[in-house]
Amino acid sequence: METVLGRECEIYLSGEELNPEKLPEGAFERGKDSYYTKSWIWKEAAIPLKVIITGLGWSNELIATKIVENVKIPNSRFTVPSDIKVNYDEEKSEWAKREALASFELYKTGKSKVVKMKLKRREIKPKGDSK
Repeated sequence: METVLGRECEIYLSGEELNPEKLPEGAFERGKDSYYTKSWIWKEAAIPLKVIITGLGWSNELIATKIVENVKIPNSRFTVPSDIKVNYDEEKSEWAKREALASFELYKTGKSKVVKMKLKRREIKPKGDSK
C-alpha cells in the first residue's frame, strides 16, 4: 500500500523486473520483448493513479497529477459534433472494449487476461476484381 495524491493505493506488479546483467548474451541487441509493470491502484475507486512500465532500454510513466471529484460534466460534452461522421465497426468496437477491460484487469489485479473473440469470416477482394 502507498499513498498517491492523498489516496490509498494498492500496488500491483506484473512481469519480471528486468536486470540487463542477468539477460542472455545478445538479448538487448535482439530486442527481447519483455517488460515489467508496477501499478498504484486507488483502492476506493479502482483507478490507476500511477503506472510505470519498464522494458529493455525504455520506460513509460503515467502519473496522475490532480484529482477533482464530483465534477458536473454537461451532456453536450458527450455529443458528437454535427460535422463529424461516425463509422461504427461492431467487431473492432467489441475487440477494443475487451482489450480495454483486459488492460484494466491487469492494472487492477496484476494478472493478465487473454482476450478471446470469435470473428466473422469475410472475403476481401482487390479493387477491380470482378470475380
